Amino acid sequence: MTMSLPNPAPPQGTAITETITTVVQDADGYTIVGPFARNVQITLSTNTPALSIDVNGQAGELLQSSSDVAKLAYNGKGVDSATVEANLQAAASGTYIATASFAPAPTFGSETTFAGSFAGSHLAIGNNAYAITQASPAQLIYGTIGGTPSTLAIPSGNAPVFVWMTPLELDFSEAGAVGWAYYAGPSAGAIFEYTTPAAGISCLTAFDGLDHMWFMESAAAKLAYTDIGGNFTQYPVGIAGAQPSACTFGFNTYVWYSDPGTNAFGYFNESTDTFTELPIPTAGANPGDITTVDSAQQGPQMWFLERGGQKIGIYSLQTAGITEFSLGSSPVRMVGGNNAPYVWVLLANGNLQRIDEVAHTVTNITVPSSANGPIVDLVDDGVELNLIRGDATHASFQQYFY
Repeated sequence: MTMSLPNPAPPQGTAITETITTVVQDADGYTIVGPFARNVQITLSTNTPALSIDVNGQAGELLQSSSDVAKLAYNGKGVDSATVEANLQAAASGTYIATASFAPAPTFGSETTFAGSFAGSHLAIGNNAYAITQASPAQLIYGTIGGTPSTLAIPSGNAPVFVWMTPLELDFSEAGAVGWAYYAGPSAGAIFEYTTPAAGISCLTAFDGLDHMWFMESAAAKLAYTDIGGNFTQYPVGIAGAQPSACTFGFNTYVWYSDPGTNAFGYFNESTDTFTELPIPTAGANPGDITTVDSAQQGPQMWFLERGGQKIGIYSLQTAGITEFSLGSSPVRMVGGNNAPYVWVLLANGNLQRIDEVAHTVTNITVPSSANGPIVDLVDDGVELNLIRGDATHASFQQYFY
């Protein structure tokens, strides 16, 4: 009897065939031979709802003949691996259990394409949906993964830069403004834009639970937030030479940020209205993206990208110190692995690196070329790596199943 994992369309794995060899034994462990031994049935079960089973071309889980063939197929989202358990029941006492494991091979899925200027676009993911910023025409593209995309035009005509996705709205920033665009619910279609006190927004981060959208005004060296009515509050960094860049909410409810101007990594404590910066050991590190990493082995950490030093910097909340390790290549972007134990780095040559959060081992991934341009942004949802490719004329949304 055989079990096989065919390659679905689009391909999301590697076809595998595994033969089940059964041995029928009695309660004392003696092998049973002859016709009696062939009077058996095998019931298959899986450890994941993402795997479906059919027997001889029809849905089922029961094998009764040596000629029976069970096929396994992934449905829905990808999984790291799947285990199939074969329970063999004979007329005699005793049960023999066999298992077979299948792991889909990492692969890039098909692309959903768009027309227009997408150089420097940003991507947001939420609840099996995505949102993309588009420079020309100035709009937000959103849709269900695998579905037909929709658009929301920016009323001012200014190009959106960053985007954040919630179940009802798309929160976005422009060079000197922030806004809300409702794509679902009773306010669907409504868009609000508010000019920020200072231009040069370098990042947009999540709400803090009080309906405050936080962002960094890099040129003015200020951290700021606004409520949904467009009322702004600013906090000057107050450190000579500061040019705060990437920012995110993280541990201790601080706003964590990188500062290329002072070659430092820092955080803002809202309860005391104070900024703290820690110097990065590597000179000219040019720090960029930040992500949170929390593991049982190493405790809470903040990782930041060192674009100038070709390194990852790690700030440990347990030791209050910074360590670094080399990537060996020139990085452009970095994102966390959500619930997956990886951090992803986009390289200047267009390829990817997957980094184990504990061992810090680096896996290099060659990205296939595409007529839709290079990867410009990426988001890991804990199951797949979601990608946006783009250039001055077109773009595409794509997933990497790992």
